[in-house]
Amino acid sequence: MGRTLRMQLPHWLPAFVEQKLGETYQDYEDRLWNIFYTDFVRTHPIYAGKKVLAQYRPVEADGKWGSFIHITTVKDHSTNERVPDLERCERIRFPKATLENCRHCTICNYTDCERPYIWTETVRTGKHKSERTHILIPSDKDTVIIEFDEKRDCYWLVTAYRLNHEKSYQSELKRYNNARRLGKVIQ
Repeated sequence: MGRTLRMQLPHWLPAFVEQKLGETYQDYEDRLWNIFYTDFVRTHPIYAGKKVLAQYRPVEADGKWGSFIHITTVKDHSTNERVPDLERCERIRFPKATLENCRHCTICNYTDCERPYIWTETVRTGKHKSERTHILIPSDKDTVIIEFDEKRDCYWLVTAYRLNHEKSYQSELKRYNNARRLGKVIQ
């Protein structure tokens, strides 16, 4: 009987940022905002030699940027409002770490840990066409999506979240396999 080798999560993935016992959600959100502010506003992750910027619009009433709201909340389809998503919140450090390290693990060069799937897709919004890069960590089902801005020669953070439904995860794998067929996978 053969032994199955199971790769571990990438070495560079940071620890979760969990809500502390007795901490109000507002205090937790402020702590998350400070991490996001450091990672995407005060400094910027670098992907493929380019800065990755966060979307500041729409700015929420409490001054938090749209990108922050998007990567820490989920849309409640019954109310059409965004509500906190603790899985997204706990992974607040994942987007920067993923963007800066996904192409190369400096610890093992992906001999002992899992290499993320990275691919590009062309998307159209109205008359505008752009390239989005998807980065998926398969075993954690975590994804980061960025969009290249030719005019500014940078990337924009589109979103980051955990694919917590099997149907969503299988759909993302299908997109990756389609990109492989089209030669749009990045190693």
